[in-house]
Amino acid sequence: MHEARDLVAVNAPRSGIPIAQLRNLYRHDEVERRLQKLPPKEHETLRSTYERMLEKGPQRFQVKPSGLPAMDHLYDELPNFHPVLDDVKRQLALCQDSRDALEITPMLLLGPPDHAT
Repeated sequence: MHEARDLVAVNAPRSGIPIAQLRNLYRHDEVERRLQKLPPKEHETLRSTYERMLEKGPQRFQVKPSGLPAMDHLYDELPNFHPVLDDVKRQLALCQDSRDALEITPMLLLGPPDHAT
């Protein structure tokens, strides 16, 4: 098994710490306006969603990795996961080359993580 330092980002600043910051996902005033426009006693599901949005607020943490992690050893250890690792690596590279935070699309994984011995 590899040590934790194997997951430290390569080509990262000296600190190697991912950057987290708050991001507004929606405009609070716009949600309030749309909630007020809903007809009384109609669209209860939408009304409930808007109320939860107002209660929780528009800000969420987003994380932007400080570099690309060393993943080569994962390809050796998890041969059946190459497509998954390729996808994660691609998303990390896109994140690093843009101002966007890391967003990994949920995926369903079926089967064993490695080949039977």
